[in-house]
Amino acid sequence: MTEPKRLFDCLTLNLAKDPLPDMLAGKENGAYKTYSTKEVADTIQKLSTGLLRLGVSGADRTPEGIEKIGIVCKNRPEWIMLDLAVQRCGAALAPVYPTISLTELEFILNEAQVRIIFVNDEELFHKVSDIRDRVPTLKEVFTIETVAGARNWKELLLSPTAEELAQLQRTQDSIAETDLATVIYTSGTTGTPKGVMLSHRNIVSNVRSCMPCLPQGKIRDGTNFACVSVKYRLAPEHPYPAGPDDCEAAALWAVEHAERELGSDRLLIGGESAGAHLAACTLLRLRDRHDVVDRFGAANLVFGIYDLGGTPSQRGLTERPDLLTAEQIGYFTELFTPGQSVEERRDPDISPLYADLHGLPPALFTVGADDHLVDDTLFMAARWALAGNQAELLVYPESPHGGIGMPSVFEPWFATLTNFLRRPANGG
Repeated sequence: MTEPKRLFDCLTLNLAKDPLPDMLAGKENGAYKTYSTKEVADTIQKLSTGLLRLGVSGADRTPEGIEKIGIVCKNRPEWIMLDLAVQRCGAALAPVYPTISLTELEFILNEAQVRIIFVNDEELFHKVSDIRDRVPTLKEVFTIETVAGARNWKELLLSPTAEELAQLQRTQDSIAETDLATVIYTSGTTGTPKGVMLSHRNIVSNVRSCMPCLPQGKIRDGTNFACVSVKYRLAPEHPYPAGPDDCEAAALWAVEHAERELGSDRLLIGGESAGAHLAACTLLRLRDRHDVVDRFGAANLVFGIYDLGGTPSQRGLTERPDLLTAEQIGYFTELFTPGQSVEERRDPDISPLYADLHGLPPALFTVGADDHLVDDTLFMAARWALAGNQAELLVYPESPHGGIGMPSVFEPWFATLTNFLRRPANGG
């Protein structure tokens, strides 16, 4: 085998050709723990054995009959190892976002007929326990972290017998690239969540198509970056100000610890869509509350929302062939700021377009002409520059929300972005 056809083939090829000492890494008890390619493969083998002994056999691989294993978990190495173990058993993972409402969680587990579910911690264990009686198919709940009174995922790390090893190999060999790999449920913003069925071929072909756009180390080598992704609480369970509070806390951590933990004290900030909104809000808080905004050398703000009171393009005054609709923007805004009036939503801490924007770092603004948030970017870039800051604006014709995912947009945008970020990264 020279090219992967199923997702777990990637691990097999890496193990044979390019094993790494640190294929995966995650923080445990405040320190990073790394997993080599061999450790990952061995763990998947044992976990597959444990699933096999729970009756996950892969006997029926039709989209309707294939067994779906649930997981409600934050990003961590165990998530990836579980996913690959489930695939090798001929089953499909059904991931669920940790902040999902109880109603939607119950719906998904029943819709997918989940029999076994893995949860991250005690909070999510109790969340699943609250609805367990209303999910008749659910028989086993395992936690990743240690939780009193709960079964732990490590119970399934079992060494296979020769017979089990042969059975797992037969199952793996029989899995076709067209077989179901995962079922990802939509957020439910337009009704009940809907399961999107993705085969191994769907995902592998997508990765192959993206690889030329992101050669390994391109941003890192060109700018000497270490990238930090911020997890923040989400509405509706955690409306404003929870998300901005979390981003502010993460930025302050970076200011204090980046040089020691990441090897540099030169900081940049950025985000897309809601992430761009939070990045702008965070910069304003760092300036006004902590007087440390000068620690950030640049901002990359991509198709953000900056006026939660509603710009003309947000309100759909001009019809646009966009992925994001005016109705969806209104729905998300209400979840984030429930019950607030237009004027309340234009508080500068909520809508950074209305803030005093002096003393902020150079910013690259990107948006598509067909994006319902195009006015937000046009107005914000203009006010950013008028306040005396450096602002660069990229507007791509016939590009919707999320348009940087289009190859015709990505390549020129990425080149511009890399050059923009290289300046502060190199001390310019």
